Amino acid sequence: MPLVATPLRIEERAMRRGGAAAVVRTGMGEAKSRAAAARLAAAPAVVVAGMCAGMRGLVPGDVVVASEVRDPDGTVVPCPWAESLAEELRRAGLAVHVGPVATVRKLVRPAERVTLADAGVIAADMESSFLLAGVWAGGGTSPWAVLRVVSDAPGHELLRPGIVRNGMRAYRALKAAAPALAGWPAAAVAAHSVDSAPLPTADGPEGADLGMAERREAGRDTTQDGGA
Repeated sequence: MPLVATPLRIEERAMRRGGAAAVVRTGMGEAKSRAAAARLAAAPAVVVAGMCAGMRGLVPGDVVVASEVRDPDGTVVPCPWAESLAEELRRAGLAVHVGPVATVRKLVRPAERVTLADAGVIAADMESSFLLAGVWAGGGTSPWAVLRVVSDAPGHELLRPGIVRNGMRAYRALKAAAPALAGWPAAAVAAHSVDSAPLPTADGPEGADLGMAERREAGRDTTQDGGA
């Protein structure tokens, strides 16, 4: 069973109620995520799980697995075990989108969605690259992954009618994804042993509570990962 890192309280609740056994709430945004990163680096397997902003073609409740995570400064964190996690989720009956996820420092606005989507990004959050920085930089071979569920998307923006309904769709999808995490570490290791190319490093071609305060806005906490 991996250690599941959830930035927000509502995300932690979804994972626990879905049956995830080892869940830690790491807090919203860059500073709290960086503070939590060292703890994650010591785990035998890590999944960052939460809600996100979806780009074009996605709607609230869609499940996203990151093929890579792009940080705001241009570093790309690879996610070589993405497909093995996506397969576990598909076996659980979930439709899964696999692609690049961007970590951003502020909520994504409509114009920014266009820019991110044009760059090939399928979703955005405010924590994943910061949380994974220590795991990746450590050069370990223990699996890591990013699982996000869309809470807002084009046509389903924050602070519009439907925010509560969209948040509940995301919550239910995140809860439904939790049972699939139990078998993922073993599947990830098996898959990587077949395709054992070296992982990129920080010097490679890509260049590069433990808790949060009480929810600032009930609508934001129940509808997205604090991120986007």
